Formats: sequence, structure tokens, C-alpha cells
Amino acid sequence: MFRTLGLAAFFTMSAFGGAALASDAESSPLVRALFGKIAAKGKTSACFTRFYTKEHLASHQQQNVRDMVILMTAAKDADAGLTFNTRVGVHFRKLGSTFETGGGCSLDEDGKTINCSPECDGGSMSVELKDAQTIYLKIPDRARLWRPGTEDNPENARFGEDDKIFKLTRAPGTRQCAAGLPKE
Repeated sequence: MFRTLGLAAFFTMSAFGGAALASDAESSPLVRALFGKIAAKGKTSACFTRFYTKEHLASHQQQNVRDMVILMTAAKDADAGLTFNTRVGVHFRKLGSTFETGGGCSLDEDGKTINCSPECDGGSMSVELKDAQTIYLKIPDRARLWRPGTEDNPENARFGEDDKIFKLTRAPGTRQCAAGLPKE
């Protein structure tokens, strides 16, 4: 489980200020399925993970992602209403370091997709629900990545041709995402 702790080591639950969702977002089936009841104070979180097997990677040569964790948070704000954020941690095939991306999100008009914008004009991601335990994270073109604590972004730290849609499974609690968080 070194990957779990390695990925968890860089997550912070309060790093990004999220975009406000529509006032009825809390009743959206997607938001309810992801988070259940949103806490009146503090943040409500959901963690999803995927660790690819050697066999899977051998059959998907254009996939650069070895494993991935996504921490999604929702919070009620007196001024902004319901806010939503995401943090994604990634290990790539040829790099031992964890890379991350994330940013503020908003619920689309039909309430079936959460669209996220990585910081610094960093591309786009979206989250769709497969079922109560599974999400699809879609990265259609690109998402800006960085190595925690640096501005370093080696050439191999990028999503490959086969890194467009990821199927991730709910982790039991947010411990896999939040254990061992560095203090800001």
C-alpha cells in the first residue's frame, strides 16, 4: 500500500477555492450519490482510487497512468453557497514521484456531470457517476500537472493517448486520500 500513502501524502483538503454550485445542487442525484448528506459546517469528502495491474498496463501500451486517487470535497459557504473542489494524484509508468492536478468545479445544467478546471488555465476534467461506488473521470484534452512542492514537470509527467477516461472505485472513507497529509 505504499502507493496509497504516497498519493495521500500530498493531498490537502483546503487547497483550492471551489466554484459555487447552483442553489439546488445539493439535491442533485449526482451530488447525493457522491457525498450523501452535505455537512452543515466543514467539508464533506469522497475518495475514489484506481491501481492498474501489470496485465492491464501491458494491454494498454498508450496509457501512461499507473495509479490514480481523486479526492472530491463539497462545502457550504454562507456567501457562495455550495462549493465543490477536486484533487487528483497520479503516478506515471516511468516516474516514481506523485503528480497532482485539481481545482474548483461546478455542476452542469443537467446535473449529471461535474466539470472541473485545474488551476492556472490547466485544461479541464469532468466527473460522471457510473453507480454509487464508481465514477468516470474524463480528461478530454489535457490537465495541468505538477509535482508537490516544485514547479517541476518532466516530459513523462503527462497523460498519454489512452489516458482520457478513468474508471475509479470509491475508497472506504477518505483515509486513503487523507492519511498523512502535510500541514500547510
